[in-house]
Amino acid sequence: MLQQQKIETQVDSSEWQTLIANVNAHSQQSQSAAEQFAQQLHLDHDAYENGQIITDCANWAPHLYTVIDKQTQLAHNIAMLLYPIEGEDDLVSSSVIETVHQKTVRYILYRRLLVSLRRAYRQQITPPPKVFTPYQQARLTGDRAMYYQLQQIDDMPDAIINPVPMPVDVAPLQELLPFFDFLRSNQPIIDRENESLSFMRGTFFNDGRMDLCKQVVGPPWITDLMDSLVNNQHIKHFLLGNNIVDLAGAKAIADFISHPHQSQIETWYLAGNRIDAQGIELISKALQNEQHCKALWLKRNPLKAKGAKHLGQLLAQNQCLEILDLHNTGLLDDGIAYLFDGLKDNRSLDLLYIDANGISSRGAQSIADYFSHLAKLNEPGISSLFCGINRLGTRKK
Repeated sequence: MLQQQKIETQVDSSEWQTLIANVNAHSQQSQSAAEQFAQQLHLDHDAYENGQIITDCANWAPHLYTVIDKQTQLAHNIAMLLYPIEGEDDLVSSSVIETVHQKTVRYILYRRLLVSLRRAYRQQITPPPKVFTPYQQARLTGDRAMYYQLQQIDDMPDAIINPVPMPVDVAPLQELLPFFDFLRSNQPIIDRENESLSFMRGTFFNDGRMDLCKQVVGPPWITDLMDSLVNNQHIKHFLLGNNIVDLAGAKAIADFISHPHQSQIETWYLAGNRIDAQGIELISKALQNEQHCKALWLKRNPLKAKGAKHLGQLLAQNQCLEILDLHNTGLLDDGIAYLFDGLKDNRSLDLLYIDANGISSRGAQSIADYFSHLAKLNEPGISSLFCGINRLGTRKK
């Protein structure tokens, strides 16, 4: 490993992030950045070996052959500094096979170093493991008798009743603006050899995906995002998972769908955005007569039964939606009743996800009534129903 004087390097996460951004913007700074990464990784490795506290440098160090490495050779340069091949610059052609082998070993060691340090850092900051709940214990051990007994208990875990997104912090606007400006420009990817174009926060794929998952637009910047898309003709799949946009976000999205420009979005991926019944009411009304949307993903939003009522009304009218994801949205039995009542008048939906919604035999009856209704009419309905992590049991009517 890199031999150099061991000095204290105090670099926080924001500085590593800035360093990466600078390399992205100015590839000639790659070598300088590589030296800083290599020095800190070396120090962290020694600290790890001695059971001491390490920094989060490995979390920011790029893997080999990632986008930034392909553009700047940053990861390759770091690996070269950490694991130099003696006399590498003087090797002649007869040593090519040996050189390739040595480089392969170097890259393997670099990958292992990042994996080890990242794991060590996670363990360093991870709180003590939680005690298993009775439900978790029953599932882990496969104890069906215990699981059945637990189903008879009325107490429902709060995580089922009140779904929450993953914990995130809203991004600074200056980190989002370059992507917003690109979207506003309505540009395609000109270089067809590249399938995507990445920014500090946000990625555009040439198949029409706009990916801002976990980039955290939040309530402050969601209107800026939607405004940037008004004249964009290339975005077909809107991926905004875990961006905690709240009611403000639901309103901005509903306004965009209802805008006279006519939305071209086929996929709305809105998981983990703290959209409640009031928010989904706005989106549902906007989508009632919309003919482009094929997939609506809403997992881990606190829609609850009242929100399911609005979705049921949407399904009764919209005949274009094909995929609806309601995994862990707090529906419970009342919400399932609203949903499947509206679904009786729908002939377009094909895939429905209702996992982790606290559904009991009462909710199962609403589902059964839906399929019985279709059978009487001899008409097709949903072909795939995902309803795991519920309280369905095996009781017959």
